[in-house]
Amino acid sequence: MHGQSVQWAREPYLAALLDLLLDNGCPAAGGVADLRGKRVRVCPSATLRRRAATEFPDARPWPPAGLPQD
Repeated sequence: MHGQSVQWAREPYLAALLDLLLDNGCPAAGGVADLRGKRVRVCPSATLRRRAATEFPDARPWPPAGLPQD
């Protein structure tokens, strides 16, 4: 795996992919989210949820039915 990582770092593919994601508004809310999944971000407070909704208007809130309150 280390060899593959080194190879990716030497080729322009990884940098081009990161540039593409950043240019197209890739969500960068990882620093404020408690948990990250493939399709969901769990924010610990209503304030952070409102901020995420403002930054990512296509995001949809999910009612916490069946989830712990925290």
